[in-house]
Amino acid sequence: MFTQQAPIPSSLHIPGYRHLRNAQPIERLEATGNYTFIFFRGNPKPILTSQTLKYFEDQLTDYIRVSKSALINPDFIEKVIRYDAKTVCVQLIGGHQVALSRRRIIEVMERIQCLPHIKPSVFVHSKAH
Repeated sequence: MFTQQAPIPSSLHIPGYRHLRNAQPIERLEATGNYTFIFFRGNPKPILTSQTLKYFEDQLTDYIRVSKSALINPDFIEKVIRYDAKTVCVQLIGGHQVALSRRRIIEVMERIQCLPHIKPSVFVHSKAH
């Protein structure tokens, strides 16, 4: 579960948004082509940057790349829902669900299990989708 609100890393560079340093923590990043939406905790409106998700993944090494178009902050993982062998979602604090790509399921699950704040009760199975 969420342990503390870490500020944006001081090394993170968001072109055109210098005022965001040490602001609210980033919950997740979502890619759309060569653009990235950055979602902050407590702010329903994301910012749009003209950088790729890879650009931010290289800077945010503690974040988890769960699919081609999503990068999540592990501090905001509320639960991991397995619908079947090929369908797994990560639910973030606040209820937003991010689907894991099939090719990354094993890698992401192993990485999540190694997180110190994750308890076994975080992993749930569900039949409804």
